[in-house]
Amino acid sequence: MTKRFKLYNLWISSCSYRVRIALNLKKLDYEYIAVDLLNKNSKNFAQNHPELNGLKQLPALFDTTEKLHLTQSLAIIKYIDSINSNNKLFPENPVQNAQVLEILEIMNSGVQPLQNLPLVQMLAEHVDSKKFAHDACVKGFLAVERIIQGTSGNGEFCVGDGVTAADLFLLPQVGNAVQRFQVDMKEFPGICRVVENLEGIQEVKDAMPWNQVDAPKDLPDFLK
Repeated sequence: MTKRFKLYNLWISSCSYRVRIALNLKKLDYEYIAVDLLNKNSKNFAQNHPELNGLKQLPALFDTTEKLHLTQSLAIIKYIDSINSNNKLFPENPVQNAQVLEILEIMNSGVQPLQNLPLVQMLAEHVDSKKFAHDACVKGFLAVERIIQGTSGNGEFCVGDGVTAADLFLLPQVGNAVQRFQVDMKEFPGICRVVENLEGIQEVKDAMPWNQVDAPKDLPDFLK
């Protein structure tokens, strides 16, 4: 039986990770299509998939029912949330909705692009690129740590008392910061509590990079 959703993604991609969590929380079955962008010998993703929109980056979602091709994780997650009312990721309350967007945009615009692998590799020829990425992560986490002191209901998640899109954007960046840039998370106790709670959720565990079919058996050099 053909699945309604097809997700083009990569195990280590933090943006793909966000979408996998969203699909799992929504209990939406999907076809996992692995795209090995780390392999220089792999075929060009954009050329192979001319039907995909925008910058033709990962992740990309194809809704076979609506014949809809979407890229960019925020657009994909908002779409998923709008068509499925289970486990709402964007609160209907306007204040909480704005708070979710504030946190996720700090991660999405203020942190993720500055620690993205292609940029770090390019900057390595000119500066200490790992320190540059490390500092970008710390700056973003400091901002979020202050925000969640007033937005986290019982301290378990970023906004209110349930998982929202803010959590989906935060968790992958924490993983990157610790694994790739050796960020010490001790100064972010609020974020650490959120991460610990998220990592205890089965749907989140199932979406983790190392649990994907295309994850390598050995740790890649750039994570060592």
